[in-house]
Amino acid sequence: MNWENPTLRKEIHSLMKFWLNKGVDGLRLDVISAISKRLDFPDSDTNDFNETIRKYYANGPRLKEFIREARETVWDKYDVMTVGEGPGITPQNSLDYLDDRHGLNMIFHFGHMFMDQGPGGRFDPITWKMKNFKAIFKTWDDAFSKKGWGSIFLGNHDFPRMVSRWGNDKTYWNESAKLWCTLLLTMRGTLYLYG
Repeated sequence: MNWENPTLRKEIHSLMKFWLNKGVDGLRLDVISAISKRLDFPDSDTNDFNETIRKYYANGPRLKEFIREARETVWDKYDVMTVGEGPGITPQNSLDYLDDRHGLNMIFHFGHMFMDQGPGGRFDPITWKMKNFKAIFKTWDDAFSKKGWGSIFLGNHDFPRMVSRWGNDKTYWNESAKLWCTLLLTMRGTLYLYG
C-alpha cells in the first residue's frame, strides 16, 4: 500500500475507527516499520534478505509522521493499546516508535526470530547458538530498561511453533514447552502466546 497517498491513510484510519467503535481494545499494526518507503527506490547492495529489509524497506523517512497522524487522528480518541510488528526495527531505533505522545505503546521486534536465517531469509536456515539467543534478549531488555516497553514472544503466524523451532518437539516436547513458557513468563514486557 502506498502510505504516501493521503486518501489511503484516511481509509486506513476509517478501518481502525470501524473496529474501535465495535469495542476492540487494541490494534496490532502489521509490518508498521515498512509503511514509509524510500522514494528514490535504490537497488539493494546486499544479497542478504533481512539486511535488505533493514536498509531499504524499514524505518522510512515519513514513518514517525504516519504513526503520529494515526495516533492524533484515531488512537488518542479511544482507550486503545497499539502494538506494531517491526521487521527492521533495531535496539538503536526502537524508542523512535514508542514516543509517549506520538508513538505506539509497544513493538514486536524480530531480533531472535531472524537469528536462524541465512542470507536467503527463512527458507535459508542456519544453526543458532543459545548464547546468541540470550544475548539478543538481553540487548532488547537493555533497550527498554529506562523507557519504552517490549513484547515478549517466541512465535507467530509467520514462523514454526516455538517448541518445534526452539526446543525438542519429539522426545522432550513437554519439558521444552515448560522451559520456553518459563522464559516467556519471567521476561520484562508484555507476553504474547501464539497457540
